[in-house]
Amino acid sequence: MFTDQFIADMHRRFAAKPATHREDIYFVATSSERSGLRQWIEQAVARVPEPGRTKLISRLRADEHFINTLNELAVGSMLQSVGGEVLYEHGLGGMTPDWYVTSGDSNAPLVDEVWNKNHAQGSASRRRLWLGLQRRVRQIPAGVVLNVIAVGRKGPPSADVSKKVGSELRAWLLSGDAGVGSQREFDGYRFRVAARTATSDGPAEMTLPGEGGAFTMVEALDAIATKCDGTSKLSPAEGRPSLSWSATRSALRSAGMPCAIS
Repeated sequence: MFTDQFIADMHRRFAAKPATHREDIYFVATSSERSGLRQWIEQAVARVPEPGRTKLISRLRADEHFINTLNELAVGSMLQSVGGEVLYEHGLGGMTPDWYVTSGDSNAPLVDEVWNKNHAQGSASRRRLWLGLQRRVRQIPAGVVLNVIAVGRKGPPSADVSKKVGSELRAWLLSGDAGVGSQREFDGYRFRVAARTATSDGPAEMTLPGEGGAFTMVEALDAIATKCDGTSKLSPAEGRPSLSWSATRSALRSAGMPCAIS
């Protein structure tokens, strides 16, 4: 997966770009802090039989598919504890479910479809705007961690709004009234002091709002039922397996939520 050639290609494509313009796969492939994740990915991929392994590696290396496929790999890794072979995009009655678990010693075959709650289109540009406000917050020697807990307007603050909000945050955080748990709203954005850092006069920090957004169980069930609809129509003669689904949200990074639906 992370060959010398692939890592060199990541450096060639992204090293000269600002951090906000680099893809997630670049950081995972090159950062010393992500060595543990790289090792886990290599081991998890190695356990997937061919021809699915080649497909999996191809998708993991693709900028636009990396996070979703990493989520799928996390689910596949959990399925390996079920017993039997865990096959990626195995052909089944003209379909290619995300994961197909062959029957083990005491288990029926199992199909698992993974649903990702994706970042909306344009999330990279919105993230850059949030980073602009985050940089202004880090210039405030207040030694606190801020959470954005409500966004009254649509989208992140523009550069002009960030400048205004940053100035208002500075006045509040340095006023002595910004204790842990206190909240203030500026220009439609509500902030809460979540914690204090190790140094009282160190730079303030601001966590970035997630882009994936919340989802309801109804939304998740509707989406995954659509994915599983074809498999549920397989006849017993075609070896209709048990069905399960896993929902993941690509906001903070990989998270799995397996749940049987039939």
